Amino acid sequence: MARQSFKLADLLGFRVMLAPYLIRFVYWAGALAIVGVGVQRAFRALVGGSDGGILGVLLAVAGAAVLLLIWRVLCELWMVAFGIHERLGELVAATRHAPSSEAD
Repeated sequence: MARQSFKLADLLGFRVMLAPYLIRFVYWAGALAIVGVGVQRAFRALVGGSDGGILGVLLAVAGAAVLLLIWRVLCELWMVAFGIHERLGELVAATRHAPSSEAD
């Protein structure tokens, strides 16, 4: 399937959804935040905070991994919802241009 060129008129006419691009940006921003907090918590546990040494490091890494997985699934669900919307729009456009199959 050939990729269509970007047209501002399509964006302004709501024929192209902006949300999938925003969701990708928000996913990467959230992933960076989760990794950053995970590293910070692991470092804090390793240095000797109240989080508990090696066990605290393992918990921080495992927690960050689980949160990344959950974050990915949530963003993918949003992408699927918008993908369904785009596919339905393609089907509507295809049925408008398809010849009628009704017999006279």
